[in-house]
Amino acid sequence: MNKTVVIPALLAVGVFIAPGAAGAKGKPEPAGKSEAVHGKSHKCTAHKVGYVVSGTLAAPATLTQTAGAETPADTSDDRYSGTLSVTVTKTNNHAKGVTSPQTYVLSDIRLRDGVTATPPAGTAVKVIAKITKISKKCDQTGAGIVTPRKATLTIPKTTA
Repeated sequence: MNKTVVIPALLAVGVFIAPGAAGAKGKPEPAGKSEAVHGKSHKCTAHKVGYVVSGTLAAPATLTQTAGAETPADTSDDRYSGTLSVTVTKTNNHAKGVTSPQTYVLSDIRLRDGVTATPPAGTAVKVIAKITKISKKCDQTGAGIVTPRKATLTIPKTTA
């Protein structure tokens, strides 16, 4: 067979097949109706991000024991609640606008070995929390809520 006859014949068959393949996907969605197909945008919803602040206690804190009092020999189940006033010296990116002193209400935290329920002023503190963030272009109601999750207290070493 001649090449000049075969090539036009294949092209003619391809012209009839191509429109059928393009129609298999269906018509595109009309503008403004993509929410029904793809779901609603989460851009303007509040997301929780990590929030870390460290410094020292500005004033002596009084923590109350909320759990573990029934087992005085075992301190691993002890939990404390109270308020800490912290002189902030270091923050992560999400907590960069924090001013000093900052007050945190903590609940059910554990204390390290050597830390009592009444830590003195000057005790090193690290507060780990979650803060709600919303995109800059969205309504900011509900943003900036800090939820403390953990606090680490370290008694300063005394020099002799």
